[in-house]
Amino acid sequence: MNQKLIGWVVNGDMGASSLTLWTVIMGEPCDKSPSIPYDSGDFGRCYRLLQLIPESQRMQIMAETAQAYPNWIPFAREWKKLTRLYETENTTTKKPKLYKLMEKLADESERKYGM
Repeated sequence: MNQKLIGWVVNGDMGASSLTLWTVIMGEPCDKSPSIPYDSGDFGRCYRLLQLIPESQRMQIMAETAQAYPNWIPFAREWKKLTRLYETENTTTKKPKLYKLMEKLADESERKYGM
């Protein structure tokens, strides 16, 4: 598993939010400001990263991310729903339902946890 995760960093399919997840998966502190996903591109990078770990561990990673970075709490809580929207809207570029939910969660995150 670690080889795949290291390859993910080397291949460059990362943004700030997926890098935040990666640090949690690897058990490392986030050197940069931890970030949430803001759009379908950000979410897609997080989604593809989580596909590299066993499905049984994905929700645990989300819980650990929310614990380490409270601004992730709304996203961790709704991760399964976000994933379903991403997968069902995967053929569209804009992914309007996914984006609408992400926007709502980002607003909640900002209000409650002060991103």
